[in-house]
Amino acid sequence: SIFPNPTSNNITLRNRSEHNLQTASIYDLTSKLLNIIDLKGKNNDFQISLNNYPSGSYIVKILLNNKIITKIIIKQ
Repeated sequence: SIFPNPTSNNITLRNRSEHNLQTASIYDLTSKLLNIIDLKGKNNDFQISLNNYPSGSYIVKILLNNKIITKIIIKQ
């Protein structure tokens, strides 16, 4: 899961499954890649700072075990 949403600064990725997280990619709504975060070995809670991003909506794609989970995050 990803929380809080909406957020003002940071989001937390929580992995409570047996899946191994690989990467988290952050995109703006024009599909421009803004950041790739290596999540290998981080299978509990992991915080991602959005402090350098302006307010708006962002797409977060999490790659795990050859599967992609896509979420929309709102930064206030």
